[in-house]
Amino acid sequence: MDEPANNGAKKMKSILGKLKAMRLMANLSQADLGREIGTSHVTVGRIENGKHDTGIQTLVRWCEACGYEVEFKARAGR
Repeated sequence: MDEPANNGAKKMKSILGKLKAMRLMANLSQADLGREIGTSHVTVGRIENGKHDTGIQTLVRWCEACGYEVEFKARAGR
């Protein structure tokens, strides 16, 4: 695997791990979170496992349901 693709995969895995950790720290089951954000527990699990690409609106609802405020930050990395 080439370096940029590997780096992207690592970042995605880190983000997905943080989403799951946020849910667990909020003491929400996948079903609870699904109800809060308007999706199924199956979709929540697929997102956490990297099997389902999701949109920004779902990510924002996810964070808010777990008690987090969303802020976007981008920086030049090259």
